[in-house]
Amino acid sequence: MRSYKRQDGGNQRMNKSLIRKELLRLRDERFKDKGQFKNVSGLYDSLIRQVENQSVPRLEALEAWVRACGLTVSQFFQHLEELEHPSKTSRVKAEHPLIAACRHIVQNDPEIANALLKIVDRFLSDTPSRK
Repeated sequence: MRSYKRQDGGNQRMNKSLIRKELLRLRDERFKDKGQFKNVSGLYDSLIRQVENQSVPRLEALEAWVRACGLTVSQFFQHLEELEHPSKTSRVKAEHPLIAACRHIVQNDPEIANALLKIVDRFLSDTPSRK
């Protein structure tokens, strides 16, 4: 089994198959089609196909992939750690569904995101400040 050595010096290795599956799951969850993902991530079709066909990208491409999906590399690997070791239930709390929905809107529909920001801005300007 091919694996990545952990950066924190730990002896455990992370399964490349899990990394690849999670990259694909994140992409499919966040983007309606591959073209949209390609435009946001800036990755080439050939690299995307390699991941689809059992390969794990180099760190630079992995970073572009997870950032396009709204995560940092650190958050991505924390998520993988949780998948591999669910008994070590994380110090990281699950993202609130409203935050997840807003993140999805911002990534997939900038016009709606800007409209929502204007509504929130108006609401906050009309609300008396609490002291």
